Amino acid sequence: MRQMFLLVFAQFILLTSFAHAETLAEKKKWVLQEEALASEISSFERKCGFKPTISFDKASFAKDWPADQSIGSSCGPALDASGSICEESADGKAAITKNVRKVICKFSGKGKSGGEHSGTTLVWSGDPFVATAISTKALKAKLESKF
Repeated sequence: MRQMFLLVFAQFILLTSFAHAETLAEKKKWVLQEEALASEISSFERKCGFKPTISFDKASFAKDWPADQSIGSSCGPALDASGSICEESADGKAAITKNVRKVICKFSGKGKSGGEHSGTTLVWSGDPFVATAISTKALKAKLESKF
């Protein structure tokens, strides 16, 4: 009985791992999204003196994200807001260096845009239909009041 359970469990694991594997096309898509964010990452690095770890909550973009919109560049406001804090003062740079080591980009639905910070991680929820300048300014104010 135990051997049968282990065999069924192993088959389940094997099948689900194939079901969730990214295709070459999906991998290429995410490389292109990271490249779209390259100028914002470079600007952040120049202003803050380090390069944060960037990742995408891929599952959040699977539904309702417009195919003609860049996922990578939608994450720019998180880097722009943090970078401008670094640029304005030594204290701001120290605060960002200490508190923002990782940025996670996600989509939380149409009409929703903003950031949340916990520990050393900044989670940015971008929406291509929300004005970038307004989102960046709001996130910057939120981070400045927290740090």
